[in-house]
This record gives sequence, structure tokens and C-alpha cells, in this order.
Amino acid sequence: MTEKLRFVLLPDELITMQQSIQWELWRMDHDLADAAAKLSRKDLAGEETRRILKELASPYTNVIDAAATNARGIMKAMEPVKQALEGSDISQQAHIKKLHATRQPVLSRGFAAVEGYQAVALEWPIFYQDNQLAGSVSLLIKPELFASLQENKGLKSEKFLIMETDGLILFDSQKEQTGQNTLADIINRTNPELFKLAPKIAKNKSGTASYTLVEAAQKEVAKRTDWTTVGLHGKEWRLIQNYSVRD
Repeated sequence: MTEKLRFVLLPDELITMQQSIQWELWRMDHDLADAAAKLSRKDLAGEETRRILKELASPYTNVIDAAATNARGIMKAMEPVKQALEGSDISQQAHIKKLHATRQPVLSRGFAAVEGYQAVALEWPIFYQDNQLAGSVSLLIKPELFASLQENKGLKSEKFLIMETDGLILFDSQKEQTGQNTLADIINRTNPELFKLAPKIAKNKSGTASYTLVEAAQKEVAKRTDWTTVGLHGKEWRLIQNYSVRD
């Protein structure tokens, strides 16, 4: 495979997709900030907390649940209610540790949530009036549900991916690599073109790369990858589309 990295104007549909996901992340962030302020005076296991969490989660089709967690990292309330998970200790999850250390909002790395999904958590700290940390409030996001945005925004690609800058694939439209790490797993060659391009995609916020892929019967197929970026609280995701270039 040979490839050439170059920077050009990105397709309108990819830019539209970027704007849609970024706006959704900003909207979630705003709503979480508002919920954190409301919860600063509430019992995190109380009915009023449940009402706030239900109101927080309900507008979002790509959210699994909203949760309130106390300062010890114990999930006290969830909406929609998951009684078996309430009381779970998530204090050792990396994003909880970071929130406690920085006292700032966090967009987590992809992780296996206690709910059983590959997920991402957007978490805001909750403070008492004396500025003591009371806990946090979160939205649990299932990245694959951004696929509905892909379809609605008319992204016409053979393959669409959401990748973290360390190579972790949060979403793969063909479901081949979701949850895998393209940069780290050198055994994974199911998509060698992406494997080769991943370090460049990780390093650059946007761009396009053309390459030649040898497929079955030694047939060479011209390919193109375009990518751009969304982000929040220092975390970046690359939005990537791959497709064949036809004469």
C-alpha cells in the first residue's frame, strides 16, 4: 500500500457531521452544568435528584442513562432506574479519579461501563455551598448511537469511524473495530489502510489521505480517507470517513 498525505477542503457532509456531534456535546455539557448546580443542594439518593436526572437524560437518543455519584465514587441514583447498578463503586474509573483530582468536568476515554456497554462518560463535579466536593453527575454516552446522526446528515461513505487520539475506536459503522485500538494492536490487520494512517490521523486535527489498496485477485483500488475533529474538556475525537475513489 502506498499513501500520500495532503490537506484539502473536506466534504460538506463530513463538516456537517462534525458540527452536529460537536453541538450535541456542547448541549450535553451545558445541561450537565445546570444539573450539577441544581444537585448541589439535594440528597443524591432522593426523589428530587431522580427528577433532575430524568430531565437531564430524556432529550438525548445517544445517552444510556444519567447518574449521580457521591464523593466516595458510589452511584447513588440513575435514570432510567437500574436498581441492580445503584450502589456500584466506580471510584477506580479513570475519569472519576481525574474529576476528583482536578475538580473539573471530564469527558472520559472509552471504557466498559458497569451497564455492560462500550461507553463514554461526560461528568461534572457537584459542590456544596462551601465548595466541598459533593460528588458528580454524568451522562453515559453510547458512541455507536451517533450513527443516527451519520444517517440523518447524509454521510455517504463505505466506512465511518470515531477514533480517540490514542487509537481507540469508539465507533465503526461496519462494527469491525469498535472497542479495538488501531495504534496499539499490531496484530489487527482487518483494515490495514486505517492501521497505516492512524498515527497521522491521531497527530493532525483534520486532513485527507489518498492511497492504493491491493484487494482480492491483486486488484489495486484507489481509496481516500477524510477526517476532522470534535472535542470537549481537552479530549478529542477524530471523525473519519473512508471510501473508494472511482473514475
